[in-house]
Amino acid sequence: MTYETYLENVSEKLKYNFDFIEIPEFEGIKFSLAAKSNIRNERFVATKGTVIYAYENNEYCFIRIMDDITTEGVDETFNVLKKAMDDFVVPNDEHMSTVFTGILLTMGNVDADLEDIIRRFKYQKSYKFGFHGWSSIRLVVVEITSGKVITSREAKKISKFYKPF
Repeated sequence: MTYETYLENVSEKLKYNFDFIEIPEFEGIKFSLAAKSNIRNERFVATKGTVIYAYENNEYCFIRIMDDITTEGVDETFNVLKKAMDDFVVPNDEHMSTVFTGILLTMGNVDADLEDIIRRFKYQKSYKFGFHGWSSIRLVVVEITSGKVITSREAKKISKFYKPF
């Protein structure tokens, strides 16, 4: 499987719940694919104009191709996702959560030490003590040739979605 084939497969899966966004380069890093999902839930009385409460859940996916994944490359991707968190999240009383998923694709194998770092990775940020929601970052590394998916703690639940086979 090639990078292009994998990206086509993931795009096909994402298109039902995500809108693709054009981000040719963000903070000096080229992403092959970027997508955004926005889900808004409301409760109302009698008419839709009488809203009792509403909340939003957002998700951003950024896919990056790296021929050789290193600790520096993972750190660089994390820093860009942190910057994206500052740029894209608008905390307000209706914001519940925003999740940023960084997916790194490689044809090679990931070093065992780096694999441990990725598995232990966790980053979450609260806004106004959680009253204006929170944001978190998930990391996913996909070894296309072996079919192995390495995820951070929070990304475990989505690992099957990004499996290449």
